[in-house]
Amino acid sequence: MGSFPSLNTLHLSFTSFTKTVTTTRELHSFTNLEYLRLDDSSLHISLLQSIASIFPSLKNLSMLGGKVNGLLRGQGFPHFKSLEYLNMDFTRIALNTNFLQIISESMPSLKYLSLSDS
Repeated sequence: MGSFPSLNTLHLSFTSFTKTVTTTRELHSFTNLEYLRLDDSSLHISLLQSIASIFPSLKNLSMLGGKVNGLLRGQGFPHFKSLEYLNMDFTRIALNTNFLQIISESMPSLKYLSLSDS
């Protein structure tokens, strides 16, 4: 995949991410990404952690109707330092800790959070 240094918006809705290593390598092509849509997609928590480190400027993440595989534990949630908007409506995610506390600690810039029917 080629490099897209000016791309700031990427829609990957309805995608099943099965190979985290390959996907992570391909995502490095989008160095200035600010808006990422993963609506109705299936991914492992480790890919979400990679996304947080690959895109430090990410401001908007939508995972509407998605599925996050793997168990989420306190410190395992990705730290999105610049994220302002997070939509996880209808998203299936396994939790064994206080999710809202995790969100508040890992996303200091968050201004909008939607968790309807999650």
